[in-house]
Amino acid sequence: KEFSAGSSAAMPCPTPMARELTALTQLAGHPASIECYGTVAGERPVLVLSWCSEGALDPERRWSPSELAQLGAQVADALAVLHGRGLVHGDIKPHNLLRDRWGLVRLADFSLTCPTGAPSAPECSPRHAPPEQLDGGPLSPSADLAALAATLFHLAEGRPPLDRGDGTEALVARRRAGALEAPPASGLRVTWLGHATALVDLDGARVLTDPVWSERVSPAEWMGPRR
Repeated sequence: KEFSAGSSAAMPCPTPMARELTALTQLAGHPASIECYGTVAGERPVLVLSWCSEGALDPERRWSPSELAQLGAQVADALAVLHGRGLVHGDIKPHNLLRDRWGLVRLADFSLTCPTGAPSAPECSPRHAPPEQLDGGPLSPSADLAALAATLFHLAEGRPPLDRGDGTEALVARRRAGALEAPPASGLRVTWLGHATALVDLDGARVLTDPVWSERVSPAEWMGPRR
């Protein structure tokens, strides 16, 4: 992955590459994270990452209930690690979820990842981010969870929540106004159950998740007892 030499003074970590390295270090060895094998210095520095031959998840294909339940559980577990270490991914969307040749889903692109409480980056995906992130509010684990739910909806329905085919600006306006999406025809439900578990439910296929890689039994770093 190649980076420009520029940096964003508005974000706590000085460069996208530094943010990426910080997150990948925290997720090293996690089955739902890409692996970093090294760096190459230069005018345009490079991160050498594991290759995901199947590419990004395609919202146009038909995702089965069991596939969505499993990938939702995998990504939620990786997010729990980040949140437990005081970090927020900041840009969950189908394009940032990759599949390797064995079909495993890998969370990718940590260039907007920052500490909890940092200002939201304007570069985040407006089609999946929650209203508080679109308004530049402080990042929190709940922003990632809301974006993951929007991503699962997108994969299940072929469109992001509140998308009426009238453009991104109209979608964002509805989200900021607090509009609610009708229950998806696929029957998708993502429910966070107290401090310990999350339930991904789609057409009767259920996966109960427990973020076993995190320091706490919780999808958020400020909830639940330490392990």
